[in-house]
Amino acid sequence: MEKPGLDLELLEHNGARPVQFEPQQTIFSEGETGKVMYLVRDGQVALSIDGELVATL
Repeated sequence: MEKPGLDLELLEHNGARPVQFEPQQTIFSEGETGKVMYLVRDGQVALSIDGELVATL
């Protein structure tokens, strides 16, 4: 049985909009209240805690 993929059209229909970031640009900072959800479609994201890299996705 094939697993369903992510339906980007459905996300856009419900208000999701594509956003692009420059390399090394901060998307959000530790401690900020979350207001949106991000989905990485292409590229990588570095995650840090207290300024220390903990993961690259």
